[in-house]
Amino acid sequence: MNNDALKAEIALHQQLLAFHRRQLSQLDEQCRLVREQIVTSEVALAFLHALPSNNEIIAAETAEISSTTKPRLESAAARQRSPARRMMIEALEAAGAQGITASALNSLITDADMALDTAEKAKAALKKEGVIGHDPRALRWYAAGCGPADVEAARTERAKTFEEKGEEKTKPRAPRKKARS
Repeated sequence: MNNDALKAEIALHQQLLAFHRRQLSQLDEQCRLVREQIVTSEVALAFLHALPSNNEIIAAETAEISSTTKPRLESAAARQRSPARRMMIEALEAAGAQGITASALNSLITDADMALDTAEKAKAALKKEGVIGHDPRALRWYAAGCGPADVEAARTERAKTFEEKGEEKTKPRAPRKKARS
């Protein structure tokens, strides 16, 4: 093979490689979008299941599905008094190992006509109690038992610490000093 033919062959394979990498990148993006759509649908379903007016409809549907799903102990959501917390836990349990982004959790709460601040406070409280876990690398939140091993270990440790301390509240912060003008 002469030098010009070799250069042409190299250029052709470089173009093919670039083309295949673009195709792979586009497919990865499509997969990511589909995963997000699946999580969004699961969050919407969890929200709809959380609505009190749907209890009779859900009970009938669940009776049909229950033979295919494993029995669960009382859900962490059932132990929560706050509707925002219940909705978050149910959505995270529905998402499973996929987890849910913070913005999707916030949307779940704001779509239910609650304040964004309510969503942020609920996430912080549930994390502090060890009911949910957060993976800062993946930017996802997980229900108990659904996150990666390191997230699950940190969540379990927070839950133990919270149980040991009890449900006592932390000391209130001292008032901030006013800035001088």
